Amino acid sequence: MIDLVGQIDAYEILARVTSGMLDGTSFRFDKRVHLAISHDTEIGSGFDFEVPWASGVITPDGASAGADETLILGSLFAADPEALDLIDAAAGRLSYEARESDRRVYLMSPVTDTLLKLFDSEGADRAPLRPVIEGWARLDGSPPVLLADAMYLGGDFLPTDPRELIAMIGNAREVGDPVRTELEGRPVSRVDLIVFLTDLSYVNGDIDFETLLDNLRAQGATEEETDSLRRALEGSDALVSVWVDDTDHIVRVEYELGADAIAPAIQSPSLAAALDRLDMVEHVVFTFSDFDDPDLAVDPPADFVPLPAASFF
Repeated sequence: MIDLVGQIDAYEILARVTSGMLDGTSFRFDKRVHLAISHDTEIGSGFDFEVPWASGVITPDGASAGADETLILGSLFAADPEALDLIDAAAGRLSYEARESDRRVYLMSPVTDTLLKLFDSEGADRAPLRPVIEGWARLDGSPPVLLADAMYLGGDFLPTDPRELIAMIGNAREVGDPVRTELEGRPVSRVDLIVFLTDLSYVNGDIDFETLLDNLRAQGATEEETDSLRRALEGSDALVSVWVDDTDHIVRVEYELGADAIAPAIQSPSLAAALDRLDMVEHVVFTFSDFDDPDLAVDPPADFVPLPAASFF
């Protein structure tokens, strides 16, 4: 359990700021991620890299998100020459873009073709996904497809809709005192806050802790230990740091979902040793900019085909 000594002013600041950003404010967002794990994975012999992860636009009427995944895939598969050859051969076709407009979600994802080759078994049927590989598709489903869903289907395995992140910040369990500081030469207030670890993990696109638990099992953890840890994590807290400028806009959000976030929930010495061997880092930084820029807009694509989201599964 993490404790912060806060005051009512901090809660009021976050409530005002998050409400304003979710109610009529346009802005750009950028997500940057540092990922590291020291043990062998199914992809290769561990990795350690920091890259731009995704970016996009939020408006009162829609949202967009996308990424060029060249650096991400090249870093993940750095120890696999055959995979790197596939990635090099697909240069210029390793991106995706998702759009939400008029309550419908659209996806164009040339990178999907390469992801199928990298992760799927030989001979996987690509025909159902040709619409998103070769152009725009409207993703249809029940319940309706969300922006983060489209990001995930486009190949982002840590998809975050920044509106969900901002909403979570506005509902923080505990808030510390604001601290005046500077960020890139601008006066800002930094506020540290506490949220449920499960909520932060979900918003970040991790969904659950199974990947972590699988990695710990690979380090020798027992089912009893991992079941106990799962229960502990479901009741754990996470620390999020937020920077607010003098115009009542969040300009930066930073948090950790790696070993530093997991360690407080671990009671077993053997699990602690396994986590230490993983040397796992998942550090995330969001930046927000261009508030209320009149040029920011998200329009539906002019040409698209309807595609059931179930085609991806």
